[in-house]
Amino acid sequence: MFRISLIVIMLTLPHKAKADIFLATHLFLSGLASQFIPDYAANTSYGPYAGATYGFRYEVGDTYKLGEDTEGSEKTSPGIVLGYHFLNADMYKLALTYDRKYANYQTTNEEEGEAVIDSFGLRLNYKIFAFKFGWSSHAFDDDSGNKHDGASYTGFGIDLYWGKFSVFLDLTSHYLEDRQKYIAGGDFGIRWSFGSESGGL
Repeated sequence: MFRISLIVIMLTLPHKAKADIFLATHLFLSGLASQFIPDYAANTSYGPYAGATYGFRYEVGDTYKLGEDTEGSEKTSPGIVLGYHFLNADMYKLALTYDRKYANYQTTNEEEGEAVIDSFGLRLNYKIFAFKFGWSSHAFDDDSGNKHDGASYTGFGIDLYWGKFSVFLDLTSHYLEDRQKYIAGGDFGIRWSFGSESGGL
């Protein structure tokens, strides 16, 4: 309920008020980072970004994707990604992200299934390495009786930046409600930043 209320408040705020909230958050975090993170450049870019993902080898199983339960689905799992960089320096980055994934997965019985996965969370970067975590909602297209589900997700990846354009490769595990199973797979993605420049505190 809290998440829904927060989203409604953010969507109904005037455009300038939303921009002020994001800018104030960026300046606050940039100021803290300048004081407490070694080699953090105070003058960093910030702002929204958008992109697309190409998912592959998604599976449902009892262990993390690095296990050998299944080889994963051979069907692609396309998706979109939207986010906002609060910190975007060369070595350190912090972004709030939303992802929608149209996942085609394979079960341990080699059965194919589909699920729409909506994810909300944070993406942290150190140099080219990324770690992400947050909350996922899954809508399954099957007769399992578990049409909707939700739990945490974790993942890691590599990001390469060329100005406002970037590419990334991720491995993500979306845990299901009982925390004993997951939907996991890899993603190749591209992003474009609409960010600005601003000095730290």
